[in-house]
Amino acid sequence: MRENIYSIKLKQVELDKEFVEKENELNVIRQEFADKLEKIRLDESLSREEAEQKTKLSLQEAQNKIEFIYTEQMVKFEKARQEIRNIMNGNDILARLIDELPEIAERMPQIQELKVFQTNQNDPVLDSLINFVNKILAVSDTLGIKLPIGKEGKKKE
Repeated sequence: MRENIYSIKLKQVELDKEFVEKENELNVIRQEFADKLEKIRLDESLSREEAEQKTKLSLQEAQNKIEFIYTEQMVKFEKARQEIRNIMNGNDILARLIDELPEIAERMPQIQELKVFQTNQNDPVLDSLINFVNKILAVSDTLGIKLPIGKEGKKKE
């Protein structure tokens, strides 16, 4: 009977040992499962964050492109506006000059004698002066303003 009790106790100890081993294996399996589940959650979270970052970057890039295009168009618009102002100012000045040409011509002294002087043909100051005088004569002629001298440089009689 003692042998039976020892054998039963031995079997009980073996069963307890086997139970603890199985319980440990189950705990290892549970831990592995929890680790895998956590890894899947982290991977999913990382994938979501990467997708959000890509979306944010794409949106930022699109916004930057739009701002660049807008700025570029505004620069073109301002350039065109300035060109229009420049044209208008030039036209305005020319119109005022044309309006005041008769008064300017009246205030000019009468030419008593015409003198001719020779200069170098490549003199830029003289070329500019000659061009200016020719333009004034052409404008006055176009407007019907009679100047005391003609285009030939001779006094009209």
